[in-house]
Amino acid sequence: MFCRSSKIAKLGVAACVIALSAPSLAGSFAYAELDSNGQITSDIAGEDEPGALYEAGSIGKFVCTLAALRLADRGVLSIDDTIGQLLPRFADTAIAPIKLRDVLASRSAISDGLLPALQADPQAVMSTPDAATAVERYATGDLNGASGSRWSYDLVNWVVVQAVIEKQTDRPIASVMDELVIQPAGLGDSRVFVRQIGPGAQTPASPPRPLPGFLTCAGGLASTPRDLIALARFPHKGGLTAGSLEQLTTITAPEEGYTLGGRFLQTSAGQLLSWQSGSNGAYKSVVTYDPSTDTGFAAMTASGSNESIQAARTEWMERRTR
Repeated sequence: MFCRSSKIAKLGVAACVIALSAPSLAGSFAYAELDSNGQITSDIAGEDEPGALYEAGSIGKFVCTLAALRLADRGVLSIDDTIGQLLPRFADTAIAPIKLRDVLASRSAISDGLLPALQADPQAVMSTPDAATAVERYATGDLNGASGSRWSYDLVNWVVVQAVIEKQTDRPIASVMDELVIQPAGLGDSRVFVRQIGPGAQTPASPPRPLPGFLTCAGGLASTPRDLIALARFPHKGGLTAGSLEQLTTITAPEEGYTLGGRFLQTSAGQLLSWQSGSNGAYKSVVTYDPSTDTGFAAMTASGSNESIQAARTEWMERRTR
């Protein structure tokens, strides 16, 4: 047994980590578990590097959702404000009447001009200077129906979320994510990145697409399984007010289990589990947290395959019910 008190103390759980054997599965991934005694188990299955950082993919959306809700708790904004109110620059565009709530829920009906632009001229897209410019270029066309009427998992929603947060705080998104979520949640090994993680990254099986700065909310978090558990736990342990937590956990797209910025799973026993995942190229991530028992599991890989981490999570789910 060994202790890492500086990190675990931030999580508000026991200060000792017990290194156990990895799940009995083939593959290369890092994982962490939080048990009901407040102990975290962390290990490597395969050839990944201890302590290496992985791209967390769409789990970055969950971080920016928490940041938006914490800003709402502080009275800086309301998620029922419209884009026209939050971004006056776009008050005369088609997106002006859309509520931030619908953008966070991926139900905005904003036309996705980003994917066609990436396909036509990726270098031009990569040179887009900021999120507000990206909104103007890729998100202000005619809507695809009525806002709130249907779920559509488009990256362009998160360009808008990022532009809103930066406008309302007058700060870069990385600074806001760090102050409002990464630091208070105890994500001591995580950081925000642009394009590539850089030093400390787990080498991916194949290079992922570089991430432009205006897509930081969509996938700009570099993290570890231990930190992902801290992130999933954070809103349930004082990170949000009761009202914001209720909004975070209210399912808005039942067919997807989607709420605001992520997914929650209702089990047959009536438990609500935080059920987050992310991907960018070879980097894959999953994290599950059960607030009713204060237990969780997270796994990350750079192998290019979801199989090992999904199987590891399934194994953890089965073990916790024995």
